[in-house]
Order: sequence, then structure tokens, then C-alpha cells
Amino acid sequence: MAVSMRAKVFGFNVIFFDPYLSDGIEKVFGITRVFTLQDLLYRSDCVTLHCSLNEHNH
Repeated sequence: MAVSMRAKVFGFNVIFFDPYLSDGIEKVFGITRVFTLQDLLYRSDCVTLHCSLNEHNH
């Protein structure tokens, strides 16, 4: 969420996709949630990927 808060300072319209975050987190941070990766990619001009490195994704 730190990157999204920095982007908002620069006037970005922040949207995100994360199936693991609790519902309502978008309201706390004032950002927009989408429910599919396809929708995120369709609506985005710039995409950043943030994930943990572990044995399942290395």
C-alpha cells in the first residue's frame, strides 16, 4: 500500500487487484479495487507488481 499512497500524491488514480486482502481495504486507503487481473490490465496505463518471494513463486 505504500506505493499506492505515493502514487496518489502525484495524482494517480490507483486501482489494484489482490484476491487475498480483506474487503473494504480500498475504502480505508481511498483507492479502487478490481476483481480480475484482466480488468486491472484493461484499465491501467501503468502496472507495478509487488509480491513476496517464496518457494512457491521462485
